[in-house]
Amino acid sequence: MKKIIFSLAIILMSTTQMFAQASPEKISYLVVAESKVKSWSTFAANQLKMNASIVKIGKDVVSSRYVHFGESGRTYTFTNTENLGAYLDQSMEIYKKASMENPGVAASDSANYNGSIVRSIWFRMDEMCQTPKDFDANKYAFRRVTIFTVPFDKQDEYEDAQTKRSALAIKLGVTTPFFVFKARFGYSTNTYMTIEPDESDIAYYTHRKERQEQKTNKNAEWQALNKITSPLSTNVRIDQIYIAK
Repeated sequence: MKKIIFSLAIILMSTTQMFAQASPEKISYLVVAESKVKSWSTFAANQLKMNASIVKIGKDVVSSRYVHFGESGRTYTFTNTENLGAYLDQSMEIYKKASMENPGVAASDSANYNGSIVRSIWFRMDEMCQTPKDFDANKYAFRRVTIFTVPFDKQDEYEDAQTKRSALAIKLGVTTPFFVFKARFGYSTNTYMTIEPDESDIAYYTHRKERQEQKTNKNAEWQALNKITSPLSTNVRIDQIYIAK
């Protein structure tokens, strides 16, 4: 486990200067770790302990950290930060201290992994999101995750249409949260990820029907924008994920 953390820190810190130069302040970043494990219950128990320690130790750079299990068989760890440079500089030390607070967890996790870990960094495209004012991630046990690509020469067209579509959804009274992220490391930079949280999978599909049938799908402007965005996106993966508590 220590070797994994050390390798991650070296790889990620090598990109710190690039992000520091190219990214304005107050951008919300999502650091994602995807893996497969032999025992989900062991992984969840270990990572819930680590979550509490990492958020406490990294309080100045880690906004939140959540662990999920996907129907694809993958686990997902989401670490949120608004200071990517500081996070990359301090991540190895944060993990080291968190591991010391939770003896045995690192070794248990290392033995439990069933294959390699895929690590990636994404930044949130705020203008393309629908964020309720009272949004609290802890209230949403379910998330539908879609990872997709857009042709390199069509990204501006896609982002413009999606920005207008999200603004229209809010105007039409859609209150369910919808987040869009764009890859900056670990996936090609024409890769996007949408995260749609809800209370449960049943609640998600109920709200999805309400959104599409009662509001957006009956709107001509929405349909026009959808005709732009849909053909430009090619799905890489759709997963239904459930938060560990």
